[in-house]
Amino acid sequence: MPWTRRPSWRMYLRAMGRIGRRPGCEHYEISSFALPGRRCRHNEVYWANHAYFGFGLGAARYVEFRREVNTRDLQTYIRKALAGESPSCRAKLLDDEQRARETLALNLRRARGSCARRSGGKRGSRVDALAGAAIRQSIGKGVGRRHRGGAADAAGQVCGGCGRE
Repeated sequence: MPWTRRPSWRMYLRAMGRIGRRPGCEHYEISSFALPGRRCRHNEVYWANHAYFGFGLGAARYVEFRREVNTRDLQTYIRKALAGESPSCRAKLLDDEQRARETLALNLRRARGSCARRSGGKRGSRVDALAGAAIRQSIGKGVGRRHRGGAADAAGQVCGGCGRE
């Protein structure tokens, strides 16, 4: 069954229509709406691929280009904490290309989109090298648009990095 005919897609569209019609609501992320000044700051940080801390059982963090997740097992967490050990159970240090790819992918969830300048490229060269074919295919299907600085999101909004159309 095509995804556009699935019940989950119809429910998503219905919910988006109801929320989006509320006076003053802005659609700032693929599945998030907010009144002016009421955006979820955690989501804004996460989707921009900025550093964040996480504390406690199962918490995740992204600091100095390293993603870590704490154990979800309470006994292990307590044992490690009492021993002065890190409760982390998974960790990955991202290289330059991995960070650029993640930043591009996460930024495309936002209504502000993504920008080559924020991904470290000149006039889109970095974005083109990482995802040029996929971006061109999406634009060809009418999903999103491009400007001289980089790629916009699926809603075709202004670039998140430089503010240009």
